[in-house]
Amino acid sequence: MNDSLDGLEKKLIQFEEKLLNNKNRGDKKFVSELLNDECIEINEAGIKIHSKISKLDLLDGVSFIGEKRDSIILSDSVILLMYEAVQVIKNKRNKVNYSSVWQNIGGKWKIIFQQKTQSK
Repeated sequence: MNDSLDGLEKKLIQFEEKLLNNKNRGDKKFVSELLNDECIEINEAGIKIHSKISKLDLLDGVSFIGEKRDSIILSDSVILLMYEAVQVIKNKRNKVNYSSVWQNIGGKWKIIFQQKTQSK
């Protein structure tokens, strides 16, 4: 991975970490800064959600991003970010794989698509 992609991946991971925080997920202004108006999310149950219609659903427990992460440049303004998040609920750890497509729109990086899959 080159230095500029490495820096961009770190920046986008920081944004993703903020989106895992329930305080931020409930803040419509914050969510609108990071999600495109037509953003689509596919949750762990396979349900398609238009995320900007309302604030994001709150997560159970505490979630954080683990060390497994990768990114692929799809074009000059689009990047696919993949990572594993760990959700801790009552001392039990669940791993969830996230894939997010980020697009640079008017100089700001925003999520246009995200899918979560329970890790086994």
